[in-house]
Amino acid sequence: MTRSLRSPVALGVAVASALLASACVQPSGAGESVEERVIGQWGDDDGASPWLRFDEGGVLTGSDGCNWLSGEWDVEGGRIEAPAIVRTEMWCEDRTQWMGGLHTMEVHGDELVVFDADGERLGSLPRDTG
Repeated sequence: MTRSLRSPVALGVAVASALLASACVQPSGAGESVEERVIGQWGDDDGASPWLRFDEGGVLTGSDGCNWLSGEWDVEGGRIEAPAIVRTEMWCEDRTQWMGGLHTMEVHGDELVVFDADGERLGSLPRDTG
């Protein structure tokens, strides 16, 4: 009889352990697709800082703090692609215009890393939490 009690107790301990493990907090974005993680705003839309907004349905809008940009985005091979961006080209003193060359992006936790068409890193934007 002792042997038959051990099996249900061991099973109960295993089930309880599995439930506790599944209740643990997972890292930001764990289990989400790239599409789900990128939706929303990156950077601060304060009128002077770069920002990008990814909407459901593949619409991308943003600014480098001076010039506006818009286009479409999609995910290919785990990277966010926006190969056909339209943007204004105003001259703005004291503004870096690195986002004008954006082509692909990657989500790294709460950071969006922006690359040009050659795969060179242009910069990054934090997720807007406001």
